[in-house]
Amino acid sequence: MGLELEYVISPESHVAEFSCLICHSLCSLNALVTSCSHVFCSPCLTRWLDSPNSSKRCPACNLDLSSSTATSTTTSSQYTPSRQGLPVVAPLVTTQPLAYRVLRRVKVKCPVGEKFCGWRGDYGDLQRHMVTAEHGGGGRGEAKGGDGCSDVEGKESSERKIGDATSTDESSNATRDAYKEQADGLFSGGNYLEALELYTSAISRFGGPTADPVYLSRVHGNRAAARYMVGMYRGCVEDCDRAMMLDPEYRKCITRRGRALRDMGEFEEAVRRARQVQDSAEGAAELAKSRQIEQQFRRGVDMLDRREYGPAKTAFSGLVTQNSSPRVLLSLARCELGLGNVDRAARLSLQVNRGGVQAEAMEVGGLAALMRGDFDRACMMFKEGSRLDPDNKGNQDAGRKGRMAKSVWAEAMVEKGKREWERVVELLNVIEDSIKDIIVQGSELESMIYVERAKARLRMKDFEGSLKDSGYILYSKEDSAEGWVVKSRALMGLGREEEAMEDLRRVMESWGAAEERVREVWEQLEFAVRKKNRTDYYALFGLPSVCSEMEIKKQYKVKALELHPDKWMEATTEDRAGATEKFKLLGEGLEILTDDFKRRLYDEGYDKQAIEDRVQRAERAAHHRTGYHGHHGSG
Repeated sequence: MGLELEYVISPESHVAEFSCLICHSLCSLNALVTSCSHVFCSPCLTRWLDSPNSSKRCPACNLDLSSSTATSTTTSSQYTPSRQGLPVVAPLVTTQPLAYRVLRRVKVKCPVGEKFCGWRGDYGDLQRHMVTAEHGGGGRGEAKGGDGCSDVEGKESSERKIGDATSTDESSNATRDAYKEQADGLFSGGNYLEALELYTSAISRFGGPTADPVYLSRVHGNRAAARYMVGMYRGCVEDCDRAMMLDPEYRKCITRRGRALRDMGEFEEAVRRARQVQDSAEGAAELAKSRQIEQQFRRGVDMLDRREYGPAKTAFSGLVTQNSSPRVLLSLARCELGLGNVDRAARLSLQVNRGGVQAEAMEVGGLAALMRGDFDRACMMFKEGSRLDPDNKGNQDAGRKGRMAKSVWAEAMVEKGKREWERVVELLNVIEDSIKDIIVQGSELESMIYVERAKARLRMKDFEGSLKDSGYILYSKEDSAEGWVVKSRALMGLGREEEAMEDLRRVMESWGAAEERVREVWEQLEFAVRKKNRTDYYALFGLPSVCSEMEIKKQYKVKALELHPDKWMEATTEDRAGATEKFKLLGEGLEILTDDFKRRLYDEGYDKQAIEDRVQRAERAAHHRTGYHGHHGSG
């Protein structure tokens, strides 16, 4: 809600368009305006639209506002654009800045009342006046001129100066009550920071040794509520303690204090404080709630300490629905990190830091960055975490390991450029050993280490070692293209092409065909398998691969006489079939090995079918060239 119309001085013609039709007061300065140009207090319109029974229509003209989602914050409001691309509900200050300036210039008087304060001024200056003014008859000072309350001398003023104590007490009580009522109105309207300022001003002015303890306890209690709403949980606890000390019967602060302690993650302290007042109904309820949360948190921590990340995540995920303190969020982030969900862990640490940078959040965020292989960001976050809390061992240990990993990785990449493969393997082993207690299975960093080491071992012809590293990669990340490529090459190096091809077939049938590197190694495997299974014509002829064409023809005659079917007529069916097959292969071998082009293809590893395909393509290309030149020649 805004300011009661009784405190408005400007004529009605000036004020009418700024009167909220929901609370019937002058709109608050964070007013919202609809597309039909009606102005409302931000909290009033928000509650109107969010009400379960609301028709989502403008209270003034019944315009449909169902696409609006205004929020009552003290800094900004959110809204959804209408179908025409214009906002249905938006802040007055941004949508109609001129109207907002007019609203600020509305003339008002101090809500304390003219009997005790003669201040008059612009609506935009009222908050500053309420915070800085010394109202007559109140607390620790007299009224001062300027922005304070008026120091006008008159009959009423003179009577107050010479009046009896009853008049003074009446003045003081009315003034303090006006402060509290104004602050309460701001709080109800969602203007928590402005309410906090007024509560603080009231405590400062009316909190002297002779102050009414009940009144002061209520102001402290209300300021605790305002502090809670803006995230000042420590101040909320202090105000609740003060309020209960002034008035032990003010039980509402028990609940408020317990909630603030839990939202700070101080579950043990919340239980301890609740035990002190457990004789009351409020204290017993708070003790039960705080104890339940504390026990659930402790169970999650115990599982996290045992590295049972899955069950621990379940425990903390359930707790987050009740308590989203940094302590709970960071414990959940550590679970996500342990499960390999690095991005989720990073988002949770960032969520904590948005509410105020914390050393532990920097540690978790740094570990997430390190697991992504972002050494620079990780080291920066560890350094900042150590600066925020020099006693935080987590940042110090992780920072030392992060800096070492960054330095050794850079050296390994230099050695890779020099093709010093043994040195590369040695350096990567150093990194793996130094961070083995913090590295996350399936992380990008783990993959980086295994991939580079597997490649280096391939170059060293350490195929078994390379195969082992590729196995680690694929165990953590089955869709790693690099892992499948390295594994296939290692199996090829071990002469196990068929096994490699069988393993890679499943990948090609699902997602591998879209990966150029996987397609390339698949084609190499196909070629290697066909080469391995093709007929060895040189062995069939009994000649070395460097033999001449004359030697091939001469040996063909010898072998042809030996394997001619006529010589195997009386042999067994099986032997005769074998001889016939070899005789046929002798003819194929003679054709291929006595043709220069075909023999070259055979020596490169092509089998009979592949050679025939290449020959046909070559003939088609030659025919195309001949036809092209002939066409131009006839012209």
